[in-house]
Amino acid sequence: MTRVELEDAVRGLVQPRLGLTTIWAHGTTATGVAVARPDTPHAILNLVSDVADGLPDGSGDAVLDVDSGDYLERLTEDRYARVSVRVFGPGAWDSLQDLRLYLQTATAQGLADAAGIGVAGIGDVTDLTALDGAGWEEVSALDLRIHRRESIETDEGYMESVEVDLTYESGDVTVATDTVSVDATP
Repeated sequence: MTRVELEDAVRGLVQPRLGLTTIWAHGTTATGVAVARPDTPHAILNLVSDVADGLPDGSGDAVLDVDSGDYLERLTEDRYARVSVRVFGPGAWDSLQDLRLYLQTATAQGLADAAGIGVAGIGDVTDLTALDGAGWEEVSALDLRIHRRESIETDEGYMESVEVDLTYESGDVTVATDTVSVDATP
């Protein structure tokens, strides 16, 4: 799943429930087009981090693909993205409380699954109301932990044979030398 696909999946889950203009942070849409700050109320999504959960499954397990004759290594990795959802304007707190509850429903879980993601964690709604040049602006935030599985299949080839030269020494004296060869049979 690319970053754009991840952003589209998250927006598709969050935006319909909020019912607000929803953009990605840093002044761009999910496709990278610059946008002006929308009228209030609106929501801003921010992909804060994206980390792997441990090492990939299948590491080093190359399997012979009978059709192609290639040795294919298949790796699967669990990844977790932290997404911050901020709502600006009247009703910001209530909008995020509603979203927080909605994301725990079977409907939301089904939509997330269909998009290839899962909601692995939902934080608390935080009030970030602030004084700006025009007065107080109601702002609230909610952090989500989004899970997905990434997979890759690659032809790493295989070793047909290995040859190791051995030297046996005792102090400064070479006692013996030998060569060990191992041929692999696919």
